[in-house]
Amino acid sequence: MNAVDSRARAGSSSHKRLRLERGFSSARDSNDNRSCHRPDKQPILLESESLLLHHLRLPPIVLHQSSSTDPQRVRCWEYRQHPAIVRVNHPTRSDKARCLGYKAKQGFVVYHVRVRRGGRKRLVPKGIVYGKPTNQGVTQLIFQCSKRSVVEERAGRKLGGLRVVNSYWINEDSTYKYFEVILVDVAHNAIRNDLRVNWICNPVHKHRELRGLTSAGQNIVNGSKYGLKIPETSRAYQIGVTGRA
Repeated sequence: MNAVDSRARAGSSSHKRLRLERGFSSARDSNDNRSCHRPDKQPILLESESLLLHHLRLPPIVLHQSSSTDPQRVRCWEYRQHPAIVRVNHPTRSDKARCLGYKAKQGFVVYHVRVRRGGRKRLVPKGIVYGKPTNQGVTQLIFQCSKRSVVEERAGRKLGGLRVVNSYWINEDSTYKYFEVILVDVAHNAIRNDLRVNWICNPVHKHRELRGLTSAGQNIVNGSKYGLKIPETSRAYQIGVTGRA
């Protein structure tokens, strides 16, 4: 036996001794521990190690996770089978829908609407734009309106008898983005008799999504804080904040 083997054996014996001191036994002892669950056979951790584990609180490590069982991925597949605009019985994100004005009562409806991702292509026949080279773009154009605003406009045109309240994102994949649009039937008596909702029955709110009056359209037209001037003494600021002149 040479010096290298002796040092290796000494190191392995010291490692085994350290494991025994900390409470880790062999595979046979570990099987016995699983069978009897005796408290005296539990592994003993040092104080520093226990404090470290307590403060870290690391989540369990998932080595293999199947993407086919992901709920969002399954929902994307389901949404792709439906038409571009389809009604659903209840909102997917009920908490978000309630924050944006949805109520679980008669007169409120929710629609799934999808829109294609990417830039907006200019609708010109055969790509002829009749302009100078700086204005001849057809494909790589950035639309000023957001996808959520486009979804509200399409739902409002499709469902002319309903009023658009708001919308929110629910899912997306490589081709489409999916939104849910909250709409109200202004001809329903439950809506007309509700003092908190019947403001939308006023004819001035017809197709409000096409005139930038929803939350998605306000940021595009004039900004979310348009009309609130910086000086607090201005009349526009007082009306916007306090509601009175």
